[in-house]
Amino acid sequence: MMLNLTSDVLHIPILSIQSFVLYLLGAIVLGTILVNFWKYIVMGLFGIFCLSTFSPSSLISSSVDAKENIPQIEQGVQVVDVYRKEFMDDCMSVAMNSKEECEEIFKEKN
Repeated sequence: MMLNLTSDVLHIPILSIQSFVLYLLGAIVLGTILVNFWKYIVMGLFGIFCLSTFSPSSLISSSVDAKENIPQIEQGVQVVDVYRKEFMDDCMSVAMNSKEECEEIFKEKN
């Protein structure tokens, strides 16, 4: 009955008032827990951070990442070699330059 009267006076739906009360109770409970146990919560978060930083899985993933970067460097060198070969072929066949002239042009561009 009190809820209906409040709803009529404030022109707020009953569902909104019920939701407000539930959220208020949840905030009070959460606030009480945080105020009383904040030291334990902070220490637990710090411990989780330390464990995740020094865990073996992070060491394994970093070594795997380092191994994956090595083939990418070799692939870059192969791409340059393929580009040089194509440039030399085009330079000698299309432009009718000598091999020495093509090598000089390639060095100047790169």
